[in-house]
Amino acid sequence: MNIGQNGGNLDGIANNVKFSEFLLGFIPSNIVKSLSDGALLPFIVFAIFLGYGIGNLKSEKSQKIIEGFQIWIEAIYKIVAVIIKLSPIGIFGFIAKDVATTGVDKLIGLGQFVIGTYLAYAVLVLLIFPLIAFLFKVPYLSAFRENWSLLTLAFVTGSSSVVLPSLLKDLKKQGHDEHTIDLVVPLGYTFNLEGAAVYFSVATIFIAHAYGIQFSLSSLLFTVLLLTLIGKTAATVPSGAIVVLLAAAPQLGLPVEGVALIFAVDFFVNAGRTMINVLGQILTVSVIEKTEGYILEEEKESQLSVSFS
Repeated sequence: MNIGQNGGNLDGIANNVKFSEFLLGFIPSNIVKSLSDGALLPFIVFAIFLGYGIGNLKSEKSQKIIEGFQIWIEAIYKIVAVIIKLSPIGIFGFIAKDVATTGVDKLIGLGQFVIGTYLAYAVLVLLIFPLIAFLFKVPYLSAFRENWSLLTLAFVTGSSSVVLPSLLKDLKKQGHDEHTIDLVVPLGYTFNLEGAAVYFSVATIFIAHAYGIQFSLSSLLFTVLLLTLIGKTAATVPSGAIVVLLAAAPQLGLPVEGVALIFAVDFFVNAGRTMINVLGQILTVSVIEKTEGYILEEEKESQLSVSFS
């Protein structure tokens, strides 16, 4: 999509980064400076060590710290909620200015971005997920049907956190292993976001093409590595992935204005992204159970009926 911006390229972006310096960059020299600079990877490492330290405190002390963090998180959620409510006004002004200067072609391009993203979602849901289910002999269609109401709720709300309590309860009702559910699902909310992975890929390429930026093989590999690592910070709240992409854009050499541009249609792509994230959690539980030799109750009953007959 041509939006009237000057062209550019990302050649050399990976060559300018030494691997040793890249790894050392994970260790924050000043956590406050890392936060102010928007460097998420050092903060993730700091959070891991902080969690280790809190976990080794006495239960009374650690509980007080955790309660303080919970209050802090709730306050941040309130602030983000206000920002989300006001963001349509800012987006309207942003789009109005762009349309006035570049015409309606940009809106047509954004529509193409939404369609292209959902085509990518379809490849994942109709090809990749069924292939994984076939390889591990998991009943993919029945899992889709049994959890349709939760998938619909995730699609409408755009937040996978909303369905987390119901997802844990429903999977246990369906006969899945309780220990597997309690480990895999909460952990997967950070490390198993297939929908967000698809979105990062399509959005990055779209923004690069919109600004005439060409990816070399080395810069593409660096982009994959960076988004793989930084994507683990995506919050499971509406439009959480757009925040990660906004933070990653300067490190990838992409203009943040491009991220702000696709935020105008993020509501539409976020719906499918969230639903796929939840579907990925459901599929992962079944796959882990198969690798660990766990058998669902309904499968046990069918095996017993076959043996008696």
